[in-house]
Amino acid sequence: MRLKNRKFALICAALFGKNAMDQLTVSSRPLCVDMDGTLLETDATAELIVSFLRAHFWRGGALLFWLLRGRAHVKRRLAEEAVLRVDLLPAHPDFVKFLEEQHAAGRTLVLASAADERTVRQVAERFKIFSSAIGSDGKTNLRGEAKLKRLTGLFGPKGFDYAGNSSVDLPVWGGAAEAIVVNARRGVERRARQVARVTRTFPRHTGRLELLKRMLRR
Repeated sequence: MRLKNRKFALICAALFGKNAMDQLTVSSRPLCVDMDGTLLETDATAELIVSFLRAHFWRGGALLFWLLRGRAHVKRRLAEEAVLRVDLLPAHPDFVKFLEEQHAAGRTLVLASAADERTVRQVAERFKIFSSAIGSDGKTNLRGEAKLKRLTGLFGPKGFDYAGNSSVDLPVWGGAAEAIVVNARRGVERRARQVARVTRTFPRHTGRLELLKRMLRR
């Protein structure tokens, strides 16, 4: 919904708080959100590997065998055989709050990840704000150019905004109307600004060492 009366919006902002303006000016474009490292402060596939090895450590060689058939196949098998406690996965609190505000204002949110689609759906179900979940299908590893192709096919060229966190997301940012950078290193943010119109940034909330400790404790 586009803002038609700026004076009205300013009154709303004064009466109801600083988020009122953002809610009134929410974009009509869907916001596509990366999962690992963006929404979540961890990598769901890495969590699945840890879970699988804890339960089936004697089958560690199976991971290498699956990898021979591609990354998407590994992710699918892990999604089938390992248990993922999505309720324990750490999320970026400020970014989640922003997404909840966008959802409340009526914006369409899409969770789009290179993780297996089954895993993406599990995570989407936890947050209750995503209208759809898109992921790897066991054959195509949905990252970088593959993700851009999928999103462009769904929403058209520059028909969506995109939130990501790493250099792998550069092609997707470049193909989006607007970019949101989350949990990114300075170099990645700088490169994102070179290829896309960055409208918001959310700095890293938790250090990598702390995230590794959390993963090993589970």
